[in-house]
Amino acid sequence: MAKLTTTEYHINLPNLPIEFDGFCIAHIADLHNADFGGQIEKELEYKNPDIIAMTGDIVSFQNRTLNAISLIKRALHIAPIYYVNGNHEARFKNYNAFAKKLRDEGVAVLHNQIKMLQRGDSKVAIVGIDDPAFFAPPKRENYLKQCAMLNAQCSVADIKILLAHRPEYFDHYANCGYDISLTGHAHGGQIRLPRLGAIWAPRHGLLPKTVSGVSQNGNSYMVASRGLGYVPLRMPPRIFNRPELVFATLGC
Repeated sequence: MAKLTTTEYHINLPNLPIEFDGFCIAHIADLHNADFGGQIEKELEYKNPDIIAMTGDIVSFQNRTLNAISLIKRALHIAPIYYVNGNHEARFKNYNAFAKKLRDEGVAVLHNQIKMLQRGDSKVAIVGIDDPAFFAPPKRENYLKQCAMLNAQCSVADIKILLAHRPEYFDHYANCGYDISLTGHAHGGQIRLPRLGAIWAPRHGLLPKTVSGVSQNGNSYMVASRGLGYVPLRMPPRIFNRPELVFATLGC
């Protein structure tokens, strides 16, 4: 069983209402149905986040869901869960049944949808977009259009938080006007070296800088998680890259 590491980020957003100062998001990415023996739940209970964001590849295409569903059931007792899919869900033949199971448990499954959180007169939009693999061709172009459309639909919100699987589109997320984006997918490069960081990631090339941690474009931020699991036999094991659970706390 892999040992979990937790990473905390504090991000100041210029437009964040005072009512949401200290708003804490637990970010779970790329679980791939892995079992951490209760470590994730213990960290969630200790940190007590306001919401839990799951940004895709919670399961893998092999149709195994037991560990993912068990985690979700326990985590729902700690905080509301907002979930978007990833590329593995697009290849998962039982995905529709899995998504229905999550909804039945009380998860907010966001298929190109928006949930609004309100405290007093202040509003924060949680925006969830499907992975590009779910879109009809031309997939990339339709994905980018949908991303912009969703942003326009939540113009009344003081802050817009995007849940998306892929970090390679950060510049587009920023140009659309999202204040903060939560992503995963690249596993932090899977293989990392001390001081150098990630060696390579698909669509990012050598020594990528936006597959882990916090990136900034103007007043827009992206938090890319290194993720938790991986798919044996289809990718190398994690090297200098322990499974990561992220907590992002927003400040005024």
